[in-house]
Amino acid sequence: MKSHIRVLRVDDHPVIREGIVAVINGQPDMQVVAQTSNGPEAVECFVRQLSASVVHQVNEPLTSMLANAQAAKRWLAAEPPNLMEAIASIDRIERDARATGRTMGQIHALVKQASSDKREASIPDMISEAVRLVLEDPNMCEVPIQCHCDENLPRVCVDPLAIQEVFIRLISNAIEA
Repeated sequence: MKSHIRVLRVDDHPVIREGIVAVINGQPDMQVVAQTSNGPEAVECFVRQLSASVVHQVNEPLTSMLANAQAAKRWLAAEPPNLMEAIASIDRIERDARATGRTMGQIHALVKQASSDKREASIPDMISEAVRLVLEDPNMCEVPIQCHCDENLPRVCVDPLAIQEVFIRLISNAIEA
């Protein structure tokens, strides 16, 4: 299954928002996953979606580890014990534990970085800077990027570099998709 470009649409004009959502959802590789009418709602929505993604990325391998642990116990309790299958189950547990460890390490690094350099920043300025940085990449300079931000969005207290990094990844992923 091909992944879609996931869009969070922010606009305080419902008619315009609905029209743009219809256009975006009409694209085969794009999907509006949420809509808000202002910046603070958008940040809150983004945090909720990020939280749900983190829960999924951690719960999935934990569930798999539990299933493989139960399977390993059954293979070892069998008469005669099936050591090859038990070892395969334990190998899958090890793989999933490493994946979970990597995810938790990334979350820890993000939280540690985000909590260290918070200051008031402008969302449109951060997005514009992220777009500028992406366009400086020789592999991306030929890609047309359109960025429309409401300059009246409130300033937010964040780590601007961490947020810009997220925007850069989002833009790069959208370009590569």
